[in-house]
Amino acid sequence: MNKVEEMRNDPIRNSIELNYDLKGKRRVRIGDYRLIYAVCLDCRQKGYTKFNQCYDCKSHNDNSIVYFDVIHRPHGYDDL
Repeated sequence: MNKVEEMRNDPIRNSIELNYDLKGKRRVRIGDYRLIYAVCLDCRQKGYTKFNQCYDCKSHNDNSIVYFDVIHRPHGYDDL
């Protein structure tokens, strides 16, 4: 929960922008886990809405963060 609170203040800080099939999403490390998410303003500005495919995109304001998944590091990003 501490990491999520930090992200509310600065969702880009300490995150890594993902590529390929996960383009438009970011990840942040939380111990052995990775939190996969998107920052709505970043997504819209970079034109990544088609990659993230948020069904309710228009209902989120630019300050929103959309969380997609929490994965255990050894399992990689296979199921995303």
